Parts: sequence; structure tokens; C-alpha cells
Amino acid sequence: MASWMIHFRVADGIKDSIRNVDIEKFIVGNIAPDCGEWSKDGKILNPPKYITHWKNVKNKKTSLKNEFFLKYLSCGEMNSYKSFYLGYYVHLLTDILWKKIIYTPTKEKYLYKFDNINKLNRNIKADLACIDHMFFRDNAFETFKMFSHIKSFPNVYLDYYSEKAIENKIIEISNYYTNFNGNLNREYQFLNKEQADKFVAQAISEIKEDLIVKGII
Repeated sequence: MASWMIHFRVADGIKDSIRNVDIEKFIVGNIAPDCGEWSKDGKILNPPKYITHWKNVKNKKTSLKNEFFLKYLSCGEMNSYKSFYLGYYVHLLTDILWKKIIYTPTKEKYLYKFDNINKLNRNIKADLACIDHMFFRDNAFETFKMFSHIKSFPNVYLDYYSEKAIENKIIEISNYYTNFNGNLNREYQFLNKEQADKFVAQAISEIKEDLIVKGII
């Protein structure tokens, strides 16, 4: 799935096209599917990812994004609640596009180099993490600045999260991007900056088209 910074960048490219959107709620919605909380031993995610990312229970590869849209976004005017839900929906779309455009082709190209998929995933994630931090270093990114300054965001949106789940994730993500000591001048073997930039542009374009069809923009 796409990284948090990729989600922020896609949200940033869409937000100004949405009529009457609450930008803060929309931005937070774009990371909200990742607000599950791990058990103390780090083994159990509550709720599980198939719930937070709206996957079919019997076939977790099948997205229920349309069901999410119908439940939360299909009627009524844009307001703070719908702004949050719209961000959530955009996250779901971004992850689907990431899998199709980036992850699956990368897996098909490089999996032969590894004895299991988890090792490849770790290498892709390592490349993407540095690409994200490079973007953060090189850009005065107002969308992230707004996000990182949020002090309170109680969960009044989704009953499968705890009251503090979203606030806790805001703190975690803000700390992650503002505290980094890695080497950005490394070799990028599996994913590079140009691929990430191209993906963001394509995702923004395709998601805007989806929102136009659905009457959101």
C-alpha cells in the first residue's frame, strides 16, 4: 500500500478541487484507514486491516470502496464529516492504484531475487521511506504542516476505532516525518523518486475523474 507521504501528496493535489471541503478533516481522512491500533505485544491489529481498508471478508483482495462511498458520501452536502469520509475514500482509491501501478509490476520484476515476498516488501518499503523523506526535506509542504499542527482529533466518525485512535496516529506520523537520520544518498534499487512522482500525478488525475463522475467535484 502507498505510504503516508504519498497519501498526503495525493490529498494535496485534490483538495482545492473539492467544493466546500473542510481541508483539515479531508487531510486526516486520507490517513484514517491506517489508524488501527496494535496490541501490546505487537501481534494483533485492532481492527484488522480488512475492516479499516474495506475489503470483502471472504475475499480480502476485493475492495468494498463503492460500499463505503454509498454509506458515507452518496447524499447530502459537503460538511466536516463528509470531508473526513471523502479523505478516507481517496485513501482507498490511492491504495488500489498503488497496487496496480507500482506494487504489482515491481513484484513481478524483482521477486525472483528473493526467497520470500516479505523480503522484497521490506526493500520496496525502505526505498519508499527515503523517497518520502527526500520529498519532505526538499518541499515546504503546507498540507503536512497543517496535519502536524493538529492537537485534538477525537474519533466521532467510525465505530471500529477507539476515541483516541486518530489522534494517536497523527502524533505517530508527525514524529515519523520530523525525526529522520537515514541516508538519502543511497542506491534506490526497487523504487525511485521519478516513479513516485509519476504515480502521484497519475493518481491525482484518475481520482479526480472518479470524483467528477460521482458529482463530488
